[in-house]
Amino acid sequence: MIYTPTPIHDIYTHSKSNHTLGRHQPGQSHPWPSQCPACASQCDPYSDHFFKCRSGFQWIHRHNALVSAFARIAREAKADVRKEQLVRNYGVSLQQFTTKKRMDLVVRMPDGAQTFLDVSVTHPCHRDDPGRRENRTNQTSGAALRAAEADKIRKYGDIANQTGFSFISLACETFGRWSPATETFLHKLAKGVRENHYKNDPSMSTGLIVSRWWCVPSIALKRYNAWLVSAKTNPDKKTDTTRPFPADEV
Repeated sequence: MIYTPTPIHDIYTHSKSNHTLGRHQPGQSHPWPSQCPACASQCDPYSDHFFKCRSGFQWIHRHNALVSAFARIAREAKADVRKEQLVRNYGVSLQQFTTKKRMDLVVRMPDGAQTFLDVSVTHPCHRDDPGRRENRTNQTSGAALRAAEADKIRKYGDIANQTGFSFISLACETFGRWSPATETFLHKLAKGVRENHYKNDPSMSTGLIVSRWWCVPSIALKRYNAWLVSAKTNPDKKTDTTRPFPADEV
């Protein structure tokens, strides 16, 4: 199984909703709503708002799915993995209002190295509000990803330094661009697997292991992106709490 990075302009399809995602106008049976059914914000014709909307619970499930994907990979590499850990349990001195701060993953590598991992998704396009300075990241390739990574390092870097752990931001863009730190992390895990379990097997390379692993978070990201948009544009009373379409879009 070979992983191939997906270009930003590709279109993703969810098997159940048959909604297409991406920056192109999806071919739905009805037009996009003029307002978001979840938060009543104005919607853009390229669906960028739906990927950034924090109303509803779908974006939380997407985050949790990616956390589980990387936990699975680390366990396959024989690393000790713990999810949703309070950082105060690791000897970190925090102010009272931050005592509930959590780390997505705490990983002890097979070589003994200990790492804090934080998973985040950022959307690189802002057709809904392009004028704001912070929304100009789509003008430079990878700018949104670098900004998200820097923000996480600013938030958690000092915490990791207090414990002697390293910190890695497993950041990605909505359309599947992953941070270089994520690539380095997977290659480090795969190299250990190769040396410890497949040293005498020429058919099993580090690159092959990484290629297989890449499929896990990539598929999770696409599936939950599809669900996120589907839930907001076609609310189902049985499974979703978003409000129905405004009358002008029904």
